[in-house]
Order: sequence, then C-alpha cells, then structure tokens
Amino acid sequence: MQAHDVLHPESNTFGESPTSHPPGFEGLWSATQNQQPRKNPDRSHPFGYDASTAHLPIPVPGYGQQGAKHGTPVESPQSSEDRTNEGPTAKRSNSMQQCNSDSPSNQGSKSFKEVLAERNKQAQRRFRQRQKDKIEELQNKLTALQAQRTQLTSRSHMLATARQLRKEELRKLRERQAAAVDADEEDLAREFSGAVRLTVNEQREVTLSPEQIKQLTDRDLARLWSQYVKELAVLLVLAEGPHPPKEVVERMQELVQRELLLLYIRAALTNMSNVKKFVARYKVEEMRMPTGDEGVGMWRSVVTALDLSHEQCSSTTTLWRSFRAKLAELFASRETYHAGIADSMPNGVMGQDFAVQYLKACELMDLLKKNLRQEHVLIHDFLSTFYTQTLTPLQMARCVVRSFPWYPDIPAITTWIAAQHGDSEAQALLRALSPTLEL
Repeated sequence: MQAHDVLHPESNTFGESPTSHPPGFEGLWSATQNQQPRKNPDRSHPFGYDASTAHLPIPVPGYGQQGAKHGTPVESPQSSEDRTNEGPTAKRSNSMQQCNSDSPSNQGSKSFKEVLAERNKQAQRRFRQRQKDKIEELQNKLTALQAQRTQLTSRSHMLATARQLRKEELRKLRERQAAAVDADEEDLAREFSGAVRLTVNEQREVTLSPEQIKQLTDRDLARLWSQYVKELAVLLVLAEGPHPPKEVVERMQELVQRELLLLYIRAALTNMSNVKKFVARYKVEEMRMPTGDEGVGMWRSVVTALDLSHEQCSSTTTLWRSFRAKLAELFASRETYHAGIADSMPNGVMGQDFAVQYLKACELMDLLKKNLRQEHVLIHDFLSTFYTQTLTPLQMARCVVRSFPWYPDIPAITTWIAAQHGDSEAQALLRALSPTLEL
C-alpha cells in the first residue's frame, strides 16, 4: 500500500484521495488518512481537515501501515528471555541466590545455619544471665525489706507495750486521785510509797521520797521547775528540724513525762496547799526584763507554738467540754453548800437550836471541803490527760518552755484551743474576760 492510497469511507475501496467529504467528520476522516492535523482558522483547537494545505500525513503510534493489516496494532518488542518461564521473578531469585552465595558467612569454614545457631545460643545465654541477675536483685531487695519489716514490727511491739504500761499507770493514778477525794494528806503520802528520781542535772541525780515531796514548799517547786525549763530549752534547740534525733526525743520524753509531770502530780495529791500556792504565784521566776501581757491573751502565742494538728484540736475541744461540764456540776453543788451554811445560823435562845445548826454547818462544811478536793483532783486529772494523751513529748516541752516564766495555765490554753476550733462557749468565755480580745 502506497502512502497516497487511502481507504474510501463510503465504498471501502482503495483509490485516490477525495477532494470533498461529508461535513462534520473532519477529525475522524483526517485520523483515518494518517494526516497531520492543522489549525483550523475557524476553530480554537487542532483537528480535522485544512482545505488550504490539503492533507498532510501524521504519525499515529501503534497504527500499522502494512497493507491489509492496517487496523492491527503493532506489538511491542519483547526479548526471548521474557517469553520463557524464567521471567523477572526468576531473575530476582537468581540474584538473591547469588548474593547469598557471595555472603562472608558462606565463604568461611562455618555454614550459615551454624553461625545462626551459635548466635541463638549466645542470645539465650545472655537472656538467662539477665534473668539470673534480676532474680538476685529482687532477692536482695526482699531480704532488705524483710529485715526492715522485722525491725518495724519489733519497734511497734515495744511502743504498744510502752503505751499499755502508760495507760495502766494512768489508770492507777486516776484510781488514786479518786481515792484522794475522801482521803487526807497522810493517807495519800502512805499510798504513794515510791520515790521519784529527778535527773535535771546529769552529774547530780536527786531522789525524793514521798515524805520529802510532801514537805516541798512552793519555792522548792518553782526552783525545780526552772531547772527543767532550762534543760528542755536546750533539747528544743537540738530537736529543731523535721526529723529530730531519736536520743533527743527520748531524753525529752523522760524529762517531761517520767519526772516533771510525775513530780507535779505526786505533789498535787499529797501537798495540795503548797501546790496551790505555787500555781497562785503564776510566775515561776521573776524576770528583770518585761515579759509582755500577763492576761488571758498571752496564752494564744503558746497555742500557736504547739502547732497542733486538726485531730489534736478536736480531741482537746472534746476533753475541754467534758471538763467544763464536770466543773459546772461541782460549782452548782458548791452554791447549794454555801447557801446551806449561810442559813445554818441559830435564831433562838435555846441550846437545842444552837446544837442543830452547828451539826448542820459542820456537815455542810465537810461537803464543801470534799467539793474543793474534787475540784482540785479534777483539774489535775484534766491536766495530766492533756499532757499525756493529747500532746507529744516535743509539744509538752514547748508548752513548758514557751510559758516560762509563767506556770503553764492548761485551762486557759485549752480554752484558746477550743475557741479557735469553733466552740461557742469557749469564745464567749474569752470575750467576757476581754471584750476587745481578737480570737
């Protein structure tokens, strides 16, 4: 087939190129004639027929120009290797085999499997060693924790035993205090037959017998109290910080609970009059320099120095309310006794009337004396409970030292604690004593 031969669209025969064609088929007709599309001046894009330049051939990829096979697309060339079963996949497989054959592990004396097995064995040995080290570390930690647990358990048992002994001692002391209401000072002196050992000065210990305690004057009590204050002040300086030394705390506990408080309670029960004089002095020691307000407001600073927890404030408030209720009962009974004594005056001339009123007055006086002793015992029971059951040894030492040169007024201190904790009765009592006082 020659280049100028074309297939006529109507007759489907070969012939000369027509000079005319049906309108509307320029593009299709031009493509079938393998002619180059030209720019149609009447259109915006190239396709079809241009009458001014006639038909020019255009190359159509894949369109065959081989006679009767003009409609068959030209097949792309393909190598003989690709036509076989060993195509690209087989080539890649051969390449991988070649790379494996060129591996250094295969070039040596050991095969690849042997090297891999050796590496697996090494990894297993390292894993077992890590497991062994981890187990040994956990065993060491377990041993340390068990030793710590044993130590804490032993310490807990010791503290529980000490607490139980303390409660038992307090219970016996309260029983003796209850017996002190009806007993006289001679009977109490015989009841407390044990001596009290005082170690205010480590180089010089003092042991006081019950008789010596009974003979202490208010000035003797003030002198001993001052010595304890000075010793506790030094310990408080050493105990500063979140974790005070254990030996300092133990020494402080020995001074405030086993010596100072025990001495004071013993003296209060066997030597009531001199203890009342000591408390009535208010100042343990006269200071040359001014020490500030001596009214009820001064005890607020002591409460602040104690740094009580919420639980301590709550328990103190409950204890204070119980103390105030018992005091109210005693005061009500005392008013009745006072009124009876005032009415026990003879109003006649008969001896019988004098005798009857005398016996009535003596009976009321005995009841009044018992009432006064009950008040005394109640106050010191309240004081010892607050010291031993509410305060820690460190807080008790602060209470004693921060109150100096005054004797610690526990009723006033606990009233402030209850008022700051929100007790309305305590707040009313403080405002009644000082209307301008800020709570």
